[in-house]
Amino acid sequence: MPLDLQTRLKSQWALVLAVAVGAFATWFAFRYARQPILEQDAFRQTLTALTSYWMIEEGWSFSYQTPVVGYPWKLPFEFPLYQSVVALVAWAGQWPLEPVGRLVSFGFLLGCAWPAAAIATRLKVPRETTWIFCALVWSSPLYLFWGRTFLIETTAVFFTLAAMAFALDLREPFPRWQSAFAFALFASLAMLQKNVTAAPALMVMALVAIGTHVRRDARFSWRQSPVLAVFLVPVAIGLAWTWYTDSIKAGHFFGRLWTSREALALYVGSFSDRLDLKAARDLILERIVAQNAGGIIGMMVVAAGLLVAERRTRGIIAICIVLFFVPITLFFPQHVKWDYYPASCVVFLLGAIALSLVALGRKGGSAHVLVLIATTLIVGLNSWHFRIGYWNDATRNISAESSNRTLLVADAIRRHTPQDSAIVVFGLSWSSEVAFYSQRKALTVEEPLEAYIEQQNFRNLLGGKQLGAIAFLSSRNRERYNRIVQKYSDESTSGLFDGGGWYIWLPNVASLRLADGRQLFPVDQIN
Repeated sequence: MPLDLQTRLKSQWALVLAVAVGAFATWFAFRYARQPILEQDAFRQTLTALTSYWMIEEGWSFSYQTPVVGYPWKLPFEFPLYQSVVALVAWAGQWPLEPVGRLVSFGFLLGCAWPAAAIATRLKVPRETTWIFCALVWSSPLYLFWGRTFLIETTAVFFTLAAMAFALDLREPFPRWQSAFAFALFASLAMLQKNVTAAPALMVMALVAIGTHVRRDARFSWRQSPVLAVFLVPVAIGLAWTWYTDSIKAGHFFGRLWTSREALALYVGSFSDRLDLKAARDLILERIVAQNAGGIIGMMVVAAGLLVAERRTRGIIAICIVLFFVPITLFFPQHVKWDYYPASCVVFLLGAIALSLVALGRKGGSAHVLVLIATTLIVGLNSWHFRIGYWNDATRNISAESSNRTLLVADAIRRHTPQDSAIVVFGLSWSSEVAFYSQRKALTVEEPLEAYIEQQNFRNLLGGKQLGAIAFLSSRNRERYNRIVQKYSDESTSGLFDGGGWYIWLPNVASLRLADGRQLFPVDQIN
């Protein structure tokens, strides 16, 4: 092989690999962009989409609407940054909401290349580190699948990485005000978008920045005060938003159950949760390392990096590992429960692998060839795990014509209820699936609240809106459900229809043709 070609291959292979992986990820994201947002965790995807939909329909507000659990319809959680971008793009282009939401999420995932490159520059690590990192992230099943769903995860990761790049500037003896401002901006956006993603990373970066100053000056002095103050800005903004949302939720019968005080216990869990070694093993070794980080190969690479890399690089790798473990340790129950949650921190594990690979490749001789092989192998393993796992969910047929329950019920509601009416949904916890796809404001009842809701007048819980339909997506409490139907079936033409395991009550509807072709006629009661 000619020397100049060999040199170019040695320097450019990481870029070529990253471009190839990114091209496939982009094809995949566009190819399945119109897939209904019901493939996994439809509860969370449709809850996010619901906010964007009503922004388009009724305008933007700090106390934004999430009309899924009754009146008042305002139930804010995170600051709706991602939701607002999606709503704006969909409104401006007159495009369908679901593909826009998917592609905006994917755009933030691709955009992570910019803060990754900025971090690499500030750390003075070789340029190929960025491209190896991107190849690992974009091939990871976790990001390849969840990075094109209707969720806030990649937006939060993007702003967190951007904040970290400027946080590295704050290690300088006299940081520039531009860097301080940029850090405060991106860190605040990250905290507002998803504080459980941003807070652990910013906490570690604050310790790194302050530690650098203390080590340089041999003590904590007034010179570190401005740096500390800059780190407190996003914390203060995040706390202010939490206080504001708590005040809104306190006025909602359901929202009171989800104020920050109530949610904190759920998110953090107990000490005994962290002693569940089986759950920890399944999460870290099976779901994360084996499927997204090359398994034993990736761990051997990190171990080798910690052993043979130069001291400064070893320190960076160690910090990446800390950044990976801190969110899992703090919010362990959520990482175990939700498949998408580790997206907040797996990027740092992949960063540790990328740094280790580059450090090993600098050892001379044929080391760079072994690194090329190891990187390609990890990317290949990621792709294989994606093919045997998430691929099936991402590509399966989800439609009303294929008798998807949510889409059948939502289609019936759209066609047979006034647009300004509201609906009640039982048997779906408080998921937003039917609320979003029916394009109606909803009272979706969680089972513990069903007895309470039964005693109420639905019209009071719907803010005076006309009751357009009641959907029963299970028959587990059929006696209660039959009492509810009898209570509201005061018109002679009211119809209760059995869709096969689910029921829908539609006033003034004598027969119902479902989107899958079935013709339904009224039944007497829920069986």
